[in-house]
Amino acid sequence: TRVFSNNIGDVIPGSEATEEIVRQALATPGVLLIATHGRNFADAPLDSYVLCHGTEFEDGRLTAREIFCANTNAALVVMNACYTGLADRSPLPGDDLFGLQRAFLRSGSTAVVSGLWDVYDGTGPDLMKIFFERFKTGESVAESLVKSQRMFLNRYRGKDRGHPFVHPYFWAVFNLAGHGD
Repeated sequence: TRVFSNNIGDVIPGSEATEEIVRQALATPGVLLIATHGRNFADAPLDSYVLCHGTEFEDGRLTAREIFCANTNAALVVMNACYTGLADRSPLPGDDLFGLQRAFLRSGSTAVVSGLWDVYDGTGPDLMKIFFERFKTGESVAESLVKSQRMFLNRYRGKDRGHPFVHPYFWAVFNLAGHGD
């Protein structure tokens, strides 16, 4: 909202972000930001999920399996969520890796930005803000992500040689899958 102001669509906060509402948001063209918790299951990658708000009819887990079956019209999906960028063992021998990224790409998204490990609450929102600021200027997804990581890193390198945020854990958490142009 801070970056795009009036050019932003729906914001679905907290308890309103049920699985059904998020599935409906997948069908909306443009950019979809999912800021929540994520979970990856190496032995059952189709059960990996992004956490939504549960209801009496939904468990609150939007799984890779459910996303595979959805129709995603959002060209870019950004998951500001832990472990959403991991892909693990395929259920079929010799097949590609499965996970949330592949589920979004298979269901129609052309690019997915996601977290590889724990997204630290003290730095993740800052990285995302820089990313979206760069993206708003017309830079590609890939260029926006790389520049946001470099800008973040350079900011903390200049403050204190031993600042903990210069560790890759804080700035290299997000990756890109798909078409980053």
